[in-house]
This record gives sequence, structure tokens and C-alpha cells, in this order.
Amino acid sequence: LAGTILNSVTAKGDPIPDPDDPDQPPHIPEGGDEVEDDTDPIDTTLVVVKTSNVKTTAKVGDIITYTIKVTNEGNVPYTNVKVDDDLTGLHTNIPVLAVGETKILTTRYVVTEAHAEAGQILNVAVAKADPVIDPADPTNPKVPTDSDDELDAVDPLPVKYRVTVRYWYDQVDGKPAADTFTKQYASGDRYNVVSPKIPGYTVDISKVKGVVEDADVVYDVIYTANEHKLTIQYIYQDGTPAAPDYTDSLVFGDEYSVDSPEIEGYRPNKAVVNGKMPPHDIKVTVIYMKTGNYTFIDDYETPLGLGNVNLNAGECFE
Repeated sequence: LAGTILNSVTAKGDPIPDPDDPDQPPHIPEGGDEVEDDTDPIDTTLVVVKTSNVKTTAKVGDIITYTIKVTNEGNVPYTNVKVDDDLTGLHTNIPVLAVGETKILTTRYVVTEAHAEAGQILNVAVAKADPVIDPADPTNPKVPTDSDDELDAVDPLPVKYRVTVRYWYDQVDGKPAADTFTKQYASGDRYNVVSPKIPGYTVDISKVKGVVEDADVVYDVIYTANEHKLTIQYIYQDGTPAAPDYTDSLVFGDEYSVDSPEIEGYRPNKAVVNGKMPPHDIKVTVIYMKTGNYTFIDDYETPLGLGNVNLNAGECFE
């Protein structure tokens, strides 16, 4: 492996007397020769070939299978051949790779949105063996190494457009009525957004629906408070009218306060009718009783259910 081989051969026989001159010392036959042959230099060629199963293009979510072939095309065996594929996370070791031997490895990868945005996916595999000592230059060992890459096209992601639905009380850019809805859709997608129900309010668009075109879109949905009727009925204890009914139209949440009319000789069980308008019509009855020496009981909260009772002196009610 030093570049040449020097091979020496020698031969020597027993002494042979010379019959023409027997007084001379016997002749000893001997001879030799040498041959210097050239040798091949060290070849540390290592070849990596990488392919994938992608026929044309890949798309997001596809699983790509990569095949990596590592071949020793040199003239010395390699040890500890490390194969690394950072994209797929393949990191393996081939203990010994003989001259002419090929090892086949497979690894997989899932295409991500980042690759779709880039339009391609580049995967590189690298193989590297332990250094090989070259007798012709022992201070500079040779390192078998090679790499190969696979470049596959990736289908671009469909362009997405945002649909936004904003909810308001009474007017646009007023008080928000509900959380804003926002979502991205691809062109041609259908959307159907149901407006939330809010007690006491009527919505102008119950469902926001349509087909996404090539643009973002914003909808404003308005909630208007419902009007409800407040009726106050004024009667005597016998049920006959004591005064004309009071009526008013109020929206949900409005506060009201209505003084009961004065009737000579009578007092109402509610001098003032007040409260906050619920999300429905309401009717309140005010009862007028004769004034006198009595105790008025108006307790609807107790289990006895006492109410609208006048007790004059000496009377008992059970």
C-alpha cells in the first residue's frame, strides 16, 4: 500500500568440485533476483444516493418515504459509517461496510404547512466513516464521506380569507353585544355563522352565511331591544275599577317608576310601582282600600300566603 512492492529471491546450492581443476575449492552455485511491482493507492469513495416516493408533488399532511443507499465504492473496508438525516430525525450507524457493499435505509417525514409555503421540501442525508490510514501518507488519514439531497415540490396551501362577524347593541361601533366571530376559509368554501340569542333583543341577521370569494369580509349584526308593555291596573277590593289603567311601552332593561293616583277615602296597597322592565310584558294590580283604623297585610312571600287583607279593630283573619 506504499505505492510499490519489492520482492527479493535468493538461491544457493551445495559445493561442486571442478574436475578440470580438482585443486581449486569447490564451486558453490548461488544467485538471486528482485521484482518491484506498483500497488493501487487507497480509494475511500463513499456514495450516498437518496430518493423519495413523491411522483409529482406532495401536499400538506402527506407522508414521504425516503430511501437512502450507502455504498462502499472504495478499495478498503469502512467502519462506523454514521448516517444522518436531520429532517426526518434518522441517525444510525453501520458498524462495517465492506468493499462493494451497499446498505439501504428508509425513513419517513410528514409534510408541514411551512414546506407548502416554501413550495418545496429539501432533505439531505450525510454519511461519514472512521478515518482510514494511508501508508503512503500516514499523517493525513482519509475520511470516507458523502451526501445527497432530495428536492421535492410541495403543493402550495390554498389562499385563505377571513370572515369576521361583529355583534353590536343598537348601532355599529356601539356597545358590543357578543364576542366577535372570526375564521379563515379557502376560496369557494361555504360559511354559516349563527348569531347568538340574547334575551330581550331582536337580531337583524340570525344567520350570516355565504360563499368565500377572493377577499376578506366583515359583517355587522345589530341587536335591538324589544319593546314590552307595562300595564298597571287600579281596582277596589271588590274588583271594580278604581282608576283608568296605566300603560306604557318600554324596552328590556328600562327602569320605570309610576305613582299610584290619589283617591279620596282610599289608600293604594302600592303607592309607587317601580322596577326594571323584563324581556316580556308585565301587568301590575294596585288595590285601593277604604281608609280607617285597620292594619293592612300585603305579604305574598310567606307560606301562609296572606295578602290584600284589612283588619279592623277586634277582627281576626286566619
